Amino acid sequence: MPILTALFFIFSFNNISAQFLPNGGDLYHTRGDVGIGIENPLKTLHLYNHIQTPILDDQIKSTLRLQNYYTYELQGKSITPPNPTVVSNSVWDIENDKTYLKFNHGISELTETKFTFSNIGTLTATKFVGDGSGLTDIKIITPLILDGDMDPWTNSGWRARLQTPLGTAWTTTDKVSGQDYYLGLGMTSGGWYFITRRDDLTKRYVCHISEEGFISATKVKVEQRNWSDFVFEPNYGLTPLKELETYINQNKHLPQIPSEQDIIEEGLDLGEMQKLQMQKIEELTLYIIQLNKENKKLQERMLKLENK
Repeated sequence: MPILTALFFIFSFNNISAQFLPNGGDLYHTRGDVGIGIENPLKTLHLYNHIQTPILDDQIKSTLRLQNYYTYELQGKSITPPNPTVVSNSVWDIENDKTYLKFNHGISELTETKFTFSNIGTLTATKFVGDGSGLTDIKIITPLILDGDMDPWTNSGWRARLQTPLGTAWTTTDKVSGQDYYLGLGMTSGGWYFITRRDDLTKRYVCHISEEGFISATKVKVEQRNWSDFVFEPNYGLTPLKELETYINQNKHLPQIPSEQDIIEEGLDLGEMQKLQMQKIEELTLYIIQLNKENKKLQERMLKLENK
């Protein structure tokens, strides 16, 4: 029996030695796939972690570590002691956390997660940095959600921000339906610009929002759910001019129109104010019609008196 065991060991050792050949400090695999923790590897390198536990343990993970540990001496430095040894220890861990593939990095045994891939295709990272030269076509199928910590830049409860340098622009990849131009949004030191651009690269600024808050546009459309034509209904109660005069003297503004203080504190609703102004214009029209009728009656009375 000891002889059979020895023969089996020699055979196994020779078989392993035939597959792995040393070359200096390196070890080369000569054929087949390599398995660690598995007898029949399914890939070129198959790492298999099989742990039997009586209960489900979320802390059990399989990890591949890539570590660079090297030392060097500082030569010619006036440091005590002379030529001190400096240690550099960089660690990357690729961790299989069941539903996540985590990439952790550290300068010692303590590592932190830098980015993570989930089993549903999401990518989570602490930072994306680059000059953009390699980002030629990024497609995001699902909505992009920015859900970070509270942003101190806005000095409010906003939780995330998208930072881009001045001169950044975004454009549509397709033309506007039925039109011959694309839509664009640009940001400069002068504010935000909404742009249309054609194939010949001619562009037109259709809207500009300045850094002071001014808006310049070729056309502004405010959607309204109702309008002031109710003034012309037969049962509309037109305020008598005497009552209107009294109200103006007491309040220093027209009825239904916000006061100066209200506008300063609350701002101006363009759509609502346009509707109120039209209401007052239509009321003025009724006053003019009313005064014209009274004026005609006075003229008729004057003619009768002159003809007597």
